[in-house]
Amino acid sequence: MVGLFQRVNFFKGLFMKTKDWQKEQEYHMEKQRFHNKYLHTPGVVFQCLGGLRVSVSDTGDKLVVPPGYAIDGEGRDLYVPEPKEIIIPNLQSFNPPTTIYISLRYTENLQDRRDDTENPMYSGHAYAAEDTIIEITGRKPDNHHCIELGRVRLSENASRIHNPDSPGDTETEIVPAAEKSSVPRRTRADRHKVEALPLPGLDELDLTQVQEAGAITQSRTGGLSISHLADKLIDTKMRVIAGTRKQEDTNVLIEQYPKEMPPPMYMVFLQSLDGVRTRWSIECTENDRGSLDYTLHIRNESNRTATVMCRVYRMRV
Repeated sequence: MVGLFQRVNFFKGLFMKTKDWQKEQEYHMEKQRFHNKYLHTPGVVFQCLGGLRVSVSDTGDKLVVPPGYAIDGEGRDLYVPEPKEIIIPNLQSFNPPTTIYISLRYTENLQDRRDDTENPMYSGHAYAAEDTIIEITGRKPDNHHCIELGRVRLSENASRIHNPDSPGDTETEIVPAAEKSSVPRRTRADRHKVEALPLPGLDELDLTQVQEAGAITQSRTGGLSISHLADKLIDTKMRVIAGTRKQEDTNVLIEQYPKEMPPPMYMVFLQSLDGVRTRWSIECTENDRGSLDYTLHIRNESNRTATVMCRVYRMRV
C-alpha cells in the first residue's frame, strides 16, 4: 500500500479505462489486506471448514489437507476450498534425524486466456485466481509468508509418517517441575525435581505448534503482562496472625460482586517475606444487600506472625 486509499468516484458519463477497473479492484483488495495485516496475527483459522488439519492417508504415502482458511503476514487470504493430497517424498532426502514442516503459502494463477488474433495487443487473461501452495520442506516456515500446518520429527531411519494417534515410538522431555510460590525452597534436592512431559513420537505428525490466526491486541505488540488480562484489586503487605490449634485465618474482603453477573475468576499471588509456610483460599458468601462477598482466607502454618505480600487480580472474561 502506497499513499492514500483511492476508490473510483462514479459519475454520469464516466468513461472507464483498464487502469480504472484495476484501481477499483485494488482498492478493495488493499483495504481487506490492510485490515488482516494490522488487526490480525497470521495463522490458521481453526473454526473454518476442516481447519487445514493435516493427516496421513490410509496408504501412508500422502498427506491429506482438508478445506480451510488462513491469513499470512501480508494480510493475504489463504483459502483451500477442497481437500488436497500431497505426495510424501523420500524421507531420507531430508537427511534425518531432523524436523520437516508442512507449510502453506499464497500464489496467483492467471486463467482464461483470451487471444485477439487480429489485434494481439488486446489479448490477455481474463481472471487472476488466488491460490495456495502446500509443500513439505526442511526449512521452518516464518509464519509470515509461509504458514505452518504441521511438523514431523524424523528418526534417523525414517521411512513413514504416522498420524498423531497412531502407535509408535514415544519419548519424553525432562523439564524443571513447577513449584508453588508460597512454599519455600528448602533443600538442594527440591530445587532439582523434574517431571516427564510427553512429546509427539518420532515420525508422527505434530499439530500442536500450528499458530492460530486472531486479533492483535496491545499485549501482542508490547509484551504480555497480567494487566492486559486482569484488573488488580489488592496489592499490599499485611501481617498474618500465627497459626494456633484452632488454625485461625486472616481474612481479607476482596470485593462485593453482583449476583446477576457471571462468577468472577481470581488470580492470587501470596509471598511470605519471613519464609514461613502459608496457604490461601477464597470463599463466597451472600450478604444482606443481595450481593456476594468474596473473601480471601490466609492461613499461617507457623507459630509466629508473618508478613506477606498479597496481590489479587480479577480476570477479564
